[in-house]
Amino acid sequence: MPLSEKLKELGLKGTQRDEYYAWGLHRIAKAVSFLNNDCKLVHGNVCLASVVVTQTLDWKLHAFDVLSEFDGQNESSVGPMLQYDWLIGAQYKSQELLKSDWTTIRKSPPWATDSWGLGCLIYELFSGTKLSKTEELRNTASIPKIISVS
Repeated sequence: MPLSEKLKELGLKGTQRDEYYAWGLHRIAKAVSFLNNDCKLVHGNVCLASVVVTQTLDWKLHAFDVLSEFDGQNESSVGPMLQYDWLIGAQYKSQELLKSDWTTIRKSPPWATDSWGLGCLIYELFSGTKLSKTEELRNTASIPKIISVS
């Protein structure tokens, strides 16, 4: 079941909500870390819509449509993210991806693009709304201070 639907169904509040969100974000961060660090892959579209919930309420990363391997040594390497970047909403794209700056993206560490996506997921999760434009990410009022303070 899509995470957004499950959250509405559960209707969690307060500490229970925060603990469930923390556990879920931990699971997604581990999945992204595995893809990025162990497999040298980029998910490319981490957001609320790319997370599903199992019957046991575990969060799972989903929507691998643009999963790509970027080889910084190979200028001609092409992956689904380059070919199908139109599948990713503009509001979820980092500036490099928005500008189609493939040279910079190829030279970046595998986690760079997905770190941006995790930020989008955190925003959508705590704000309770779908991100409609990148500028909304500047409004961190709904994100708990323990997460948003650097």
